[in-house]
Amino acid sequence: MIRAGRAPSTCSGVVVTGGAHDGPADPRPTARRRLGTLLAAVLVLAGLMASKPALVPGDAPVTAMRIRVDTAGFRPSAFRVRAGKPVVLTLANEDNPFRSGGGGYHRFVIESLGVRKVLEPLSTQTFQLVLMEPGRYEFSCDVGHGGMPGAAMRGVLMAE
Repeated sequence: MIRAGRAPSTCSGVVVTGGAHDGPADPRPTARRRLGTLLAAVLVLAGLMASKPALVPGDAPVTAMRIRVDTAGFRPSAFRVRAGKPVVLTLANEDNPFRSGGGGYHRFVIESLGVRKVLEPLSTQTFQLVLMEPGRYEFSCDVGHGGMPGAAMRGVLMAE
C-alpha cells in the first residue's frame, strides 16, 4: 500500500504509484475551499431572499382569495385582482402558538396602502379590499424576522 508522500517502490521492475490513498496528505478542506463554499451558500441565500413572487401569465383576476400563512410563507403568494372592484381576502394562519420566532403570530402588511392585519396562531381573518389604482401591491409579514419580511414571507397583488 502506498501512502501519499512516500516515494514509489519498485518490485520486479514495476513502479507502483497508484492506490487507494492518492491525493493530498491532509484530507481536510483547505481554507480557500471553505471560503468558496461559504460564498456560494451566501449567494444562493441572497438570490432566494431577493426573488419576488411571480404571477403566471393568463391567471384570471379573482374576486375572493384564501391565503394560507405559515413559516413557509404565503400560499398563494401572487394573484391578480380587478382595480376598483372589491376582493374578499381570507387569511388563514396555520402556525401554532408554540412556533419559535414569533409564537405563531403573523402580520399581513401592504405597506403602500397602510394595511396591517395581525393574525393570531391557528386563526382565520376575512376582510374586503379595493385597490383603486392598477399596479403592483406587495404584501409581507415582518413577525419574527427582525422587523423585516422573511424570504418566504412576501407576496404580490396585481391590480389590473
